Amino acid sequence: MAKGQKYYTEEFRKTIVELYNSGKSLAELSSEYGIWLLDTS
Repeated sequence: MAKGQKYYTEEFRKTIVELYNSGKSLAELSSEYGIWLLDTS
């Protein structure tokens, strides 16, 4: 793991994906959870 990189559990990642798929924007999720999200689509 790179220095300074955070580890997120599989459950947390699934929750973020579910929220995104239900209509939350990347900006909203980043702001609420304090994480960086990249649009890879």
